[in-house]
Amino acid sequence: MAWAELLKKTRAFFDSRGFVEVWTEQLVEAGAFEAVIDPLVVRLGNTSRQLHTSAEIEMKQILAETQKPIYQVCKVFRDDPATEIHWREFTMLELYQPGLDLNGLKQLTKSYLKHVATPLPLIEETTIRDSLLGSTGIDIEKAQSKDELRKSIVDTRAIEISLGDSWEDMFFKLLIEKVEPSFSHETLTFLSGYPTSVSPLSEEGPSGIAERFEIYWKGMEIGNGCVELRDLKELKRRYQSQSDQRSKEGKLPHPMPNRLYEALPRLPKCSGIAIGMDRLFDGIYSSVR
Repeated sequence: MAWAELLKKTRAFFDSRGFVEVWTEQLVEAGAFEAVIDPLVVRLGNTSRQLHTSAEIEMKQILAETQKPIYQVCKVFRDDPATEIHWREFTMLELYQPGLDLNGLKQLTKSYLKHVATPLPLIEETTIRDSLLGSTGIDIEKAQSKDELRKSIVDTRAIEISLGDSWEDMFFKLLIEKVEPSFSHETLTFLSGYPTSVSPLSEEGPSGIAERFEIYWKGMEIGNGCVELRDLKELKRRYQSQSDQRSKEGKLPHPMPNRLYEALPRLPKCSGIAIGMDRLFDGIYSSVR
C-alpha cells in the first residue's frame, strides 16, 4: 500500500504541473551512454538488444517531437554486482522540462520531495569543492591535471591511489571515500560542482563545471539531475571518449546512440532528472518507522 501511495503522489504531482506521462521501450539499441554503466544484453535470434539502464535516449526523442514536459516511471536494468544498494532491476522516475535551468530543476525536485516525503527531512546544498576542502584540505579547482591532483592527494594522505589511476579515477575515489561519507544520513543533500569530464550528458557551465547535481540520502545517491547537453558535435566527441574509456578497461564500447543523435538537433533547451524510486521509498519509510 505504501508503494502504491508513493506512485499515486508522484503522478498527481507531475500531472498537476502539466507534465505528460509517457512510456518507452525497454529493449533498445543502445541501453547506456556512460562508460561506467553496464547494460544487460538480451539475445534475439541472431541479433541482440539491450535492456535500458535509463529511459533517457527514448524520452529525449519524445521531447524533441512534442516540446512538452514529460515524465516516466519504469523499470530499468543494470549489470551491477548484486549488493544491498545496487540492484540489477529497479524503478526509476525520469522527467524532462523544456526551458528549465538548473536552479529551476532544483526547486522542482525539492517541491516533489516535499510532496511525497512526510515529514520532509532537512535539505542542504553543498559543492564537491567545499566538501573536499573540509574533509581533506584538497582544492579540486587547483588540481585540474592528473599530476596536480596526485600531488595533492599524496601531500594530504587523503586516500590510497595507484600509479595507473587517471584524474577521473582519483576524483571518484575522493568522492566515494571522502565526500559521500561526510553527509548526514538524516539530511537530503544536493551536491553540485561536478567536472564536465565525469558528466558526459550535461551542459558545461563556468570553469569546466557541469550544470549538474546529485541528491544523497541515507548514505545513498537517490537522484541525478542536469541541464541537458544539446551540442551534437560535442555529444559525439564525448561518446568517443566514453568508448575509449571502456576499451581501456577491456569492455566493449556501447552501441552508437543513433536515436539520440537524431533527436538532438530538435531538442529544446531543457533540464532533466532521474530518481531511484526504490531508494526514495526506503528513505521515506525508514524515516517514519
